[in-house]
Amino acid sequence: MPRPSIRIGLVFDNSLDYCRGVQRGINHFAQTTPHWTLVAIAPEPRELALLRSLRLDGLIAHAFHAAL
Repeated sequence: MPRPSIRIGLVFDNSLDYCRGVQRGINHFAQTTPHWTLVAIAPEPRELALLRSLRLDGLIAHAFHAAL
């Protein structure tokens, strides 16, 4: 029986080199880990308001503003 996909949300500001490096590491790990699906989410209040509707199993984020 196929294993269900694990949906992981990623919230990063791609303009920062640090965040791009972290995402590269996450992508590498996800490629070697079966059943991981990565969902990119813009670090914008409007996008973050939709988090619940995405039905994620986990979230990895770089929170750089208190409002986020």
